[in-house]
Amino acid sequence: MDKKDIILSPDYWVILSAPAGSGKTYFLSKRFLEIIKKEGINPLKILAITFTEKAAGEMKMRVIQMAKKYYPEIYKKYEEEFMMLRISTIHSFCNTFLKRFANEIGIPFGFEILDESSAEIYFDEKIDEFIIEKIFKRKEEYEEILKVFAFYKWERVLEFLKTLLRKRPLIDNIFYKIIEEEEIKEFIPKDFEDFSKYENKDMNEIFKISKKLGKSGEKSNLGFHSFVYSFFTFYIFHFFKEILDYYFKIKSYEAKVDFADIEFYAYRILNEGEVDEIYNVLEAFDEKTNHILIDEFQDTNFLQWRIIKKLIEEWRSGMGAKFEKGEKASLFIVGDPMQSIYMFRNANVKTFEGAKKDILIWLGEKAKEEILEENYRSLRSIIDFVNKIFSNEKNYRPFLKKRKNEEIGFVEIIINEKNEKEREIRAIAKRIKNLIGKEIVFERETEKKKKCEYKDIAILLRKRTNLSLYEKIFREEKIPYCVIGGIGFWKEPEIELLSKFVEFLFEPNYNLGLYLILKSPLFSLKDNEIFKFLIKDKDLWKGIDKNLKKEIEELKKEINNKGLIFSLMDYLIKKEFFKYIGNDIQKVKNVFKFFKIIFEIERKGGNLSEIVSYIRKRRKIESEGKANIFSEEMNAVRILTIHKSKGLEFPIVIIPECDEIKAESRDVFAFLEDESGYRFKIYPREKKEFEFYKEFYKELEEENKRILYVALTRARDGLIISGQFNFKDKPSSNKNAFQYLLCNADIKKLGNNYETSQKFENLKILKVEDIEESKPEEEEKIKRERIDFERKIYLPEKVPYFSLNNYYSRIFGEIIHRILDAFSKGILKEENLEIFIKNLLFEKGLEKKIREEFLKEINYHIEKLKESKIFENIVLPKENSFSEFEFIYKENGEIKKGRIDRLIIKENCAEIYDYKTEEKISEEEIKRLKIYKEAVKNYFGIENVKIFIIFTKKGKIKEVL
Repeated sequence: MDKKDIILSPDYWVILSAPAGSGKTYFLSKRFLEIIKKEGINPLKILAITFTEKAAGEMKMRVIQMAKKYYPEIYKKYEEEFMMLRISTIHSFCNTFLKRFANEIGIPFGFEILDESSAEIYFDEKIDEFIIEKIFKRKEEYEEILKVFAFYKWERVLEFLKTLLRKRPLIDNIFYKIIEEEEIKEFIPKDFEDFSKYENKDMNEIFKISKKLGKSGEKSNLGFHSFVYSFFTFYIFHFFKEILDYYFKIKSYEAKVDFADIEFYAYRILNEGEVDEIYNVLEAFDEKTNHILIDEFQDTNFLQWRIIKKLIEEWRSGMGAKFEKGEKASLFIVGDPMQSIYMFRNANVKTFEGAKKDILIWLGEKAKEEILEENYRSLRSIIDFVNKIFSNEKNYRPFLKKRKNEEIGFVEIIINEKNEKEREIRAIAKRIKNLIGKEIVFERETEKKKKCEYKDIAILLRKRTNLSLYEKIFREEKIPYCVIGGIGFWKEPEIELLSKFVEFLFEPNYNLGLYLILKSPLFSLKDNEIFKFLIKDKDLWKGIDKNLKKEIEELKKEINNKGLIFSLMDYLIKKEFFKYIGNDIQKVKNVFKFFKIIFEIERKGGNLSEIVSYIRKRRKIESEGKANIFSEEMNAVRILTIHKSKGLEFPIVIIPECDEIKAESRDVFAFLEDESGYRFKIYPREKKEFEFYKEFYKELEEENKRILYVALTRARDGLIISGQFNFKDKPSSNKNAFQYLLCNADIKKLGNNYETSQKFENLKILKVEDIEESKPEEEEKIKRERIDFERKIYLPEKVPYFSLNNYYSRIFGEIIHRILDAFSKGILKEENLEIFIKNLLFEKGLEKKIREEFLKEINYHIEKLKESKIFENIVLPKENSFSEFEFIYKENGEIKKGRIDRLIIKENCAEIYDYKTEEKISEEEIKRLKIYKEAVKNYFGIENVKIFIIFTKKGKIKEVL
């Protein structure tokens, strides 16, 4: 059997190493369908696991599309099952166990799952409770711990505790011994003295010893550091254990579960004998599942692998009911160790190697390791460059170019010899402008050459430290851009202003908040005017102008009567707040997100006090994402982190500040994990002499090489890398990724130029000064798309204004669609209709009078649909129906995509419903409906497809085509 046959055969357990652009999703989907074909089994007997909801959705769609195209008989036979494929994330899969057995492990049914940010806030609250309840009220029991904290300061201790929290559930290997050995391996590393022997000694004596050691040498004294850090680690270990016990207990009482708990509890359910029915569960799983496929296996951790191992215990032994019946079982794992870049999220590249060894030992000849070497993504120069850069890495296998395009592509290295970030970013901006309009990129499907547009370029950052500088320079250079996955929502100026305003409405005596609000664009007062108020009274609120006070008092009355959200929105429109925001869609969407947050709190009965409390808690979360404004159609440069880019590809990739890809950790612990569990240590950052730290640092260095690899391999047609290095010294491959790249490319400076001893295909090495200002000819300019209010990102051109009637008509149609979609999906109930409509109207930033007119007109449309029974028979939830059904397919080499308002699948036909607020049908709309018809035929294999238009204003329905 050749490699391809082995990969697709259900007779073998397969470990597939699949590098970037090698088509791993194709092989996983193909194996899924080949198992059904060769084994004749139901698709629901196959479990596929991946690591994000987005990836799970894409995998499901890929399997369905492939089934319809290449396995039509199988698809026809199992059409209903294909709609329910068991493809999910590892967390969703583990959650099925937790939902079933929650009560047996002490968690109430109907528990709430906390997201990462909510869990961090919740943990902070519980630490505070623990400190008050346990420590300050019972000081004598915690005297030693308090002395340690006094020695190290509470803020630092809190940082340690949060670091440990981020390492759950893997840190539970220590605290709850969810490991396969009886004892924990090397809790205190060898080069640190084990101070657990001081557990029963007087704390004052220990402090005396530490001071004595400190005096015996300067800070460089390793003995002193060894004592302090080992000793402190020991006490943190015990204190965190107590907090974690309290945290688990209180979560259980309040029916809350965080993401780390899901895996932790799933493991306990499967391994610790706490559930009476567990053998029945494993038997049921075995009965229900014959094959498991795991995607992105390099992103797993040891705990997740242990969960999988437990599920396949009988399979690997070759015993049990399945084998007695002559049925086959297999495990297929696919991943790329070179793309393991989530160490900070507890992923461990060693898991892949460990799983491979396990499988090969268990199955012998029936297990196969296969490696894909083909690259279908990048052009020749990029593949050549990546292969040569990583050629010295022990486990790296060179790519083989398989893309059907003989063009070379290009690679550029831009060297910034001065330590000036702005200089480098300005050079990148100039280079982007030089690329626009040049025929250097290719259509993905047809490989037809085309002119480069802004949307063809992606900037991949290691971190967001200088993001504001990119935004500033791109605005100055008139480069449209879109930040994907931006964080720091609560620190955005418009959100800080609104937060302060809401806090002030709750606490009028909040002088600083009122001062900032009076200076803001809401009031635009100058310092001397504000100080006049303070002269009258030290309490700024009491001293302010009477008219101003009256204005705010009236707003507060409105809030008491109508609630915060609508009162504040009307007030902001009156104050022309949106003029301050201007044409920046990120700011507009951020404001809408802020008000949606408030709306949700008020909808659940929350008052102003609870809103302010929520804001103050969330403001601590730096990772809170800005409002999402990204759209594939936007003609704008994409800016995102390297981690966000994983799994994506772009025609041209720019990696600026490549020297920022370096070994560093925000954690105050050095963590190392192996099969037996975690070892960890509070380490002195300046002391890299410790062996434990060296081992940890080496792992960070290796991951940084992988981060560079992921960044380089996102590029299809062109690749540009820039970084800072002055060539006064030789570059060091361990310093950062840019120096690693300079070393491996053997780039040297000769005189005023750079050269390399290696032969690269179409590589240019440039200085920052070499990048010239672009002056493109008129015919080379890319015509900008018209971007309306809802789609706007930062665009240098003036946004075209629509006629008021057209604008409002479009907004009205969008709102009607969203309401009907919410009803069809069961999200919206009739009793909540009015508040739902008001929220949508508010979101659009419409003034009060327009909102009132819209509200009447929308209610009129809904009533007409009810009178004609269209609402009951078509709009409300139905079996085998879809709302806002998205599709994409290829016809004659052209990509067709769209969204169907309402789709109902019946026994012998499919019915498409298109909502319209007016009785007009254009030729373009007829063409669009024909595409819908073909899409449904392609997706569901149904020939009899009917199309209806629903005119919402008249409550009428008309069949077309």
